Amino acid sequence: MELSSPLTCTGDPRTAADRAAALECAGPDALTGGRVLGGIGASGPQVVEVRHGRRHDRPLGRTREVVELSRRIWRREVIEHRGITDPPLPPEKGGTLGKPLKPLTHPVRGTVSVYVAALGPYVGGMGAPGRNFYHDPVCSYGYAAAAAAVQEHYLVDREKEAEAAVPAGLLEQICLAGPADHVRERVEAFRESGVTMFDATPVGADPARLIERVRGWL
Repeated sequence: MELSSPLTCTGDPRTAADRAAALECAGPDALTGGRVLGGIGASGPQVVEVRHGRRHDRPLGRTREVVELSRRIWRREVIEHRGITDPPLPPEKGGTLGKPLKPLTHPVRGTVSVYVAALGPYVGGMGAPGRNFYHDPVCSYGYAAAAAAVQEHYLVDREKEAEAAVPAGLLEQICLAGPADHVRERVEAFRESGVTMFDATPVGADPARLIERVRGWL
């Protein structure tokens, strides 16, 4: 069984690379004998502007830079980089005492598989009206009116009303929930469509047993 690290936001590429490579991958990878998968994502304007104090621009470029820097950190390279972020900070940008660094520790592996987070089916909790990267896909699925209703409730803290506004048809399309025969059929449908990995949250008194049961369908 492989283990996924927490998702790292790419707002500040150098900080994100340090966190993803060292804290959330290399350390757990050593503790688990090389079984960790890395996860990064570009997030949205509200998270990047508030938590990182940066503009939400060049999300793909920032993501590529985090992957590149993370891989160099895992290889214990001395990091000197010029791009969206410039470690160490060069003199022309105000740098004084900075010098290239490499990790003190020795990662178990020279590379870790990195999964880049794309859009998910969450409707209204993150983002702002008019620029919500989670709301837009649900509209494209044919549920624009429901997505607008969910977002309207959620953004004014009417969470119960937001939950009640989610259409059952949408849940059936994007979730593996229901009787065993139904879930097995949906697993096969996802497989035929090209899906190769599921994010499963077992609900019930015996979650370990549920995981083993679903594993048998894969």
